[in-house]
Amino acid sequence: MAGGQAQRGPSRVRDIARFSLGIEAAAISAAATTQAKHLILDTIGCAVAALAEDEALATVRAVAGQGGAPQASVIGGGFKTSAPLAALANGALLRFLDLNDFMMDRQALGATVGGHPSDNIGPVLAVAEWRGASGAETLAAIAAAYEVYVRLGRLMDRTRGWDTTSVSAFAVAAAAGRLMGLDEESLCHAIALAGTRAATPGVVRSGDISAAKFLANAMIASDAVGAAALAEHGLTGPLEIFEHERGLGAMFDMSRDADGRALARPLAEAPALMMAAIKAYPCLATGQTVAAAGIALAAKVKGRLGEIRAITVTQADAPIIVRQQADPGRLDPRSREAADHSFPFLAAVGLIDGRLTPRTFDDERWHAPQVRALMARMRFAVDADLAARAPGGYPARMAIDMADGSRFDTEVLAAPGMAPGGVPEAAIIAKFDAVTDGILAPARRDEIKAMVLALERQATIGPLMETLTRPPG
Repeated sequence: MAGGQAQRGPSRVRDIARFSLGIEAAAISAAATTQAKHLILDTIGCAVAALAEDEALATVRAVAGQGGAPQASVIGGGFKTSAPLAALANGALLRFLDLNDFMMDRQALGATVGGHPSDNIGPVLAVAEWRGASGAETLAAIAAAYEVYVRLGRLMDRTRGWDTTSVSAFAVAAAAGRLMGLDEESLCHAIALAGTRAATPGVVRSGDISAAKFLANAMIASDAVGAAALAEHGLTGPLEIFEHERGLGAMFDMSRDADGRALARPLAEAPALMMAAIKAYPCLATGQTVAAAGIALAAKVKGRLGEIRAITVTQADAPIIVRQQADPGRLDPRSREAADHSFPFLAAVGLIDGRLTPRTFDDERWHAPQVRALMARMRFAVDADLAARAPGGYPARMAIDMADGSRFDTEVLAAPGMAPGGVPEAAIIAKFDAVTDGILAPARRDEIKAMVLALERQATIGPLMETLTRPPG
């Protein structure tokens, strides 16, 4: 390691580096390989769908204005830029609609790990293109990123207000450094350097929710790619970033790692990415069942919305639900970013439209009088029994009381898209076709699907990325 330091003793940073380098691409199970390809295709579809949104394209324009060596493609942008900037642009695109995957950690902490590890697929693809990685090696790097994301997510102390995107700094640095061919010592410093940019406050997803909601992970990932590049040239980071008294102890509760092996265990037969679920609706993960409940009752109240006296939405009694139900910025959404995180808005438009799509948010729909009138008639509650009946999920129950005394109700115990054991290919293809319809020509959609679904046989991901960088059409 040119300009580096001699190897130091054990640390959690070193555990992450050794684990990431120890994954053999050929040893990843067929089921995990298939799931990784499905998640890549789903994530690409979410990024392409965001090309119809001006606010998302603002990030692409900002990146284009910064120049950058032509290392990696910007989806739909028609140009290449540096790998860190491509990570920023593509990471923002894929996250904008809040339509990419969500994590359901049934085996460890129920639904509390959460987050969207596919936020890091775009950044990993950028580095893989930059370094000419094969499809198989790209899939292995994505498996590593998911694993690091989930392992650290399980150790996060959620009581102190840190956002889950914080762990992406370590996940992206580990995957990027692997793709760049860093040795263990250099990768340790890449991870440590990235960790210095990790701490992200939960306010990015609270209060008057801003563009930081979809930008946060992309910004972290961009810095992590840059950190790997710095480490490649011999620059060092604080290897004791987890252990030092002035490190990240406030963010992580290491008492959960009883044997000190949480970050070092080999990849399991059913790795972390097998726990990921896809989203049916462009909104937060905990709102998927709320939207589904409203949609399910839409036909019952069609033409009678003015007769609704009260709407009661009951959800699982969990800290994350209680907090989100009470968040003022979500109760009174004033932006698209707040609306897709607002249980009242999601329930209202589900009842009115009988569906929820990216177009639901057009024309600042959260201000529409009809929507606001329904939101005003809602009350929210929690029920421990719901959580017990649907562990590892975000169940919801909706009851509508009409002026004539009649009542309509429904219960959704599992979010659409949850698929233990892997997401079915038919569901991924159907969603990809639906969200990219009108943006990509059918022949181009088919080309992208064929490339992704055969990714493990591709000598390089360059052709896929070149196809994605072409402007919509």
